Amino acid sequence: MKVINFQEKKANKNGEHTPKAVIDHLSKAVDDIEHIVYITQSKDGTINIWTSTMLKSQALGLIKVGERIMIDSMMEE
Repeated sequence: MKVINFQEKKANKNGEHTPKAVIDHLSKAVDDIEHIVYITQSKDGTINIWTSTMLKSQALGLIKVGERIMIDSMMEE
């Protein structure tokens, strides 16, 4: 029997992306990912960053591109 998380279902219905939903998406796309940078904020407020093996300049480039994508997305709202 499959366990259903109703909070996840509700968030998905409302167009929200929970940490679990993001991780599920990444796990399905992992074979097509060459590099990854991810930043998390823990429940205690601690912010961490992890990267796959790449030059630090590559990681910073991905972060800057991600920043630009987020800003552009905000401008469209």
